Amino acid sequence: MFIFTHRPRLAAYIIGLLILIASFTTIYTQIILGEIVNMGLAVPPTLRFTASAANFASMFVLWGAILAIAFTASMIIAARIARAIGILPIWVHAVSGWAGIAATLFLMEWGGEAVLGVNIIVASRGLDGFIALSLAGLPAGYIYRALIERYRTPA
Repeated sequence: MFIFTHRPRLAAYIIGLLILIASFTTIYTQIILGEIVNMGLAVPPTLRFTASAANFASMFVLWGAILAIAFTASMIIAARIARAIGILPIWVHAVSGWAGIAATLFLMEWGGEAVLGVNIIVASRGLDGFIALSLAGLPAGYIYRALIERYRTPA
């Protein structure tokens, strides 16, 4: 069944995607601010919050489009895998959300280095940043499938 078949499924997709974008941009911002702190500059909590909100607003369209493609593909693949194995569909979607974002980050890093000679995603240059950013897909996939299960009509 395709993601956009029913309204509850569409609502679950939109909620999952918004959680993904919000967590991704927040993690991205905090990694960058952590590097600024490592250089010896003070970053107060109010600036951390303000920077996260500003980055969410300014990067919503760009990261939203990139993450929507990754999230859509990973949820379609997860639905097929969950149907094939028949157990733990919520966790299949959660792991698939993580894997989809990890694959997208890897392809963007590999493509950026191949074409431009630099890593275009500053926050994912290190392994810790790559893992932290890719883990943003885990709760998004989990919540997406949990909402579908919650609003599933009995057969």
